[in-house]
Amino acid sequence: MRFADITGQEDLKRHLTQSVDAGRVSHAQLFTGTAGSGALAVAVAYVQYLCCRHRSGGDSCGECPDCRQIAALAHPDLHLVFPVNKQGKKSGEVMRSDEFLPQFRALFAERGGYFSPQDWYDRLDLGKTLKGMIAAREADEIIRKLSFKSFEADYKTMLIWLPEAMNEEAANKILKILEEPWDRTLFILVCEHPDRLLPTIVSRTQEVCVPRIAPDVLTAVNGDPTPLDDETIKKLVQSGKYWFDCLSNGSEPQLIKIARWAAEAGTADRMLLGTNVPSMSGFSPMGLWIQMAAIAQNTDLAPEKVFAMASGNVARCYGLDHGVIADGMTADFLMTSTGSIMPDMLGTLGFGRVPSVAGTFINGAPALAKCKNMAPPKKKPVYTKL
Repeated sequence: MRFADITGQEDLKRHLTQSVDAGRVSHAQLFTGTAGSGALAVAVAYVQYLCCRHRSGGDSCGECPDCRQIAALAHPDLHLVFPVNKQGKKSGEVMRSDEFLPQFRALFAERGGYFSPQDWYDRLDLGKTLKGMIAAREADEIIRKLSFKSFEADYKTMLIWLPEAMNEEAANKILKILEEPWDRTLFILVCEHPDRLLPTIVSRTQEVCVPRIAPDVLTAVNGDPTPLDDETIKKLVQSGKYWFDCLSNGSEPQLIKIARWAAEAGTADRMLLGTNVPSMSGFSPMGLWIQMAAIAQNTDLAPEKVFAMASGNVARCYGLDHGVIADGMTADFLMTSTGSIMPDMLGTLGFGRVPSVAGTFINGAPALAKCKNMAPPKKKPVYTKL
């Protein structure tokens, strides 16, 4: 993972390389950034630059043994810790990151280091409710590994992804290591929610803030001051590294083109629709339904896949369990008026028609019955309790 592989973040990359070149390497660094910012990818590129013996021009060479091994997350002096879990875990059973390294390396390679905690938990097949964690035994393993001398590189590096997933016992053990570090040992903590860490851990690290990718790098597909050319958009969409928020501004042909690129590369699960409004709130603007119908009719994507672009994909991107109606309120289901062409909403989308929303139920009770996109009913709606 070279800095050249990181999209945007030019100021940050320059700062990191200059600090290494000047010999200013803090023994404990906290890389903070939201999902999609690329904090993990930036951290790995930083470690690779630090360990590369032939770095030049503000980047690692990418060809030496150290670079190749770090890019594959397989360097003997790079140790990884991340939250793990599994279905059907027995009481008292302890799991360590090393047991899941093949899956983690595979996901890192597929996504270029750009993936969310939920992407990782989906890879572990944890279901909707089970989450990963970093246990105290993992902290004991960290101490054991770092007690050895480095094999090849000048530094031993311990990279902890999502340290906020540590339980209290593990966090206290990590704190003790940070207070009494080994010589030539580097701790990299890659965190999405630093507010969930022990304040004493935060105070003993040097924060490296990884901002969201700037708009001039990942611009909207149409109408922005700095639009990207089609080839660049296609490369970004098909890379699988990014969540791609498509605000088509009425340009359905461009939207369809992008959806086809995503379908070809299998990256449609990274494509978002309508996130500038309450996605699938029950009364999304009619333009969103038009976009969904256009994609379903003009691409090989199944209607349910298109529907997910405005619901499930959005929920995963922002760490939600399901589509949000309002702050703290979720929809149980929607009632739609699909007309007589097809029997259900997905079938209607596939046919290229636009269904209108007739009502939303929250906690089993009707909450909303009309929106500005619909003509007011001639009669007061009658609801039947299910």
